[in-house]
Amino acid sequence: MPLRRDDVDGRGDRPELSRGNGRTFVALALAAAIPVLLLSACVATLMAQQQRDLTRSAAVASATRVAERVASDIAAQIGVLEAEAASATLDKPDLAAFYAEAERLKAGRPLWETVELADPDGRQVVNLLRSLDDELGPTADRGSFDTVVRTRRPVVGGIGPVGPVSGKRLVALRVPVIRGGGLRYVLSVGLANDAVSSILRDAGAPDGWVGTIVDADGNTIARTRAEAEELGQPADAALQAAIRHAPNGFYSGSTLEGSNVEVVYRTLADTGRWSVHFGMPAATLNAPVLRAYLVLAGGSVLSIGLALALVGLVGRDMAQRRAGERARFSLALKSSQEQGAVAAEAAELGTLRWDMVRDTVTGSPRAAHLLGWQTGIPESGETEADAGRVIGMVHPDDRARLADDLHRSLADGGALDVEFRVAGSPPRRAGSAWPAELRGCTAPPRPA
Repeated sequence: MPLRRDDVDGRGDRPELSRGNGRTFVALALAAAIPVLLLSACVATLMAQQQRDLTRSAAVASATRVAERVASDIAAQIGVLEAEAASATLDKPDLAAFYAEAERLKAGRPLWETVELADPDGRQVVNLLRSLDDELGPTADRGSFDTVVRTRRPVVGGIGPVGPVSGKRLVALRVPVIRGGGLRYVLSVGLANDAVSSILRDAGAPDGWVGTIVDADGNTIARTRAEAEELGQPADAALQAAIRHAPNGFYSGSTLEGSNVEVVYRTLADTGRWSVHFGMPAATLNAPVLRAYLVLAGGSVLSIGLALALVGLVGRDMAQRRAGERARFSLALKSSQEQGAVAAEAAELGTLRWDMVRDTVTGSPRAAHLLGWQTGIPESGETEADAGRVIGMVHPDDRARLADDLHRSLADGGALDVEFRVAGSPPRRAGSAWPAELRGCTAPPRPA
């Protein structure tokens, strides 16, 4: 009796196959998406860093250029002052002639608030804000004055205290007046409140940047967006910490207007440790980086979409192939069943299908007649019986062997070809066949 393994285990098409297909598609989608995501993240990081580095390099170049121009302008002012310190009017000295000469010099320099001449003790002898006959008192910024007396070299001072003569906080540029190898006077120029700010703006500060110049003590000397009352005030803590840490570099901070900025700063040469600071708006600095991230995010989404579409196409192709294989297998199985039925009919044999899940046996009419659970042989149609009943119809001497052969066929998937007697069959005589003979076999399991 031909027995198919699919009929013996009773499983047929299983839903696990559909779930397996779903897991396969998900795995393919992840396999396609993960490399894209990793590559996008790496590229985004590299591009963001490159954009930031390029922006910072441009900021450094701009800050350096402005710092050099401001330092050059201050040096030019010092040069004019040194030339005046060599004037013959100070040889005698002829203070009236010096006063007139200093007035002509100041008239051509609108950044100068006043010209001052003081003796080594710090007592002013000339100040263009007063006449020669007025009592002038001591110089205002004693720190920078004492440095000139000690070093006998030009000094760029910070923003000083309110002067007794000017009534303002001025930035002093001082040079020594040497005669006969000795220090006779200290000649100074007091720059106007907005003088250094004008120098800073004229130096070519980039549009939108906030520029600040501070002295060695961290007090504000100039700003590109300055109000008079802001000058002379201590700078914020981030700026002061930066200039204490290094002469040049970067730091993050905020402007007086409340904007968040990334600051690049440079110390000016020969200015008594003045430093120029340029705050780049954080939004401007980060805009290229954000654009790069947005472009890459869009590219990543598009790549994932394409990957999912590809997975869908591959999955559909696989499903079609599997459906075709099942169809071909079904046709082959049907053909095999038909051939087996024809052969069984020709040999007057019966066919059985053993359902181990339901514990039932479905047999052809001939098998039902041979095993005796149905009398007569109907024209067509199969009948079903309990497996225990069918086993009970097998000859007692063949039951154990038949059961063992069935279980072995189920275990190893091999073919089954077994003969057994029906209960009540007489012993077989030599050279003769059993009057009721059943033969069965199992086919290998269908491919998943």
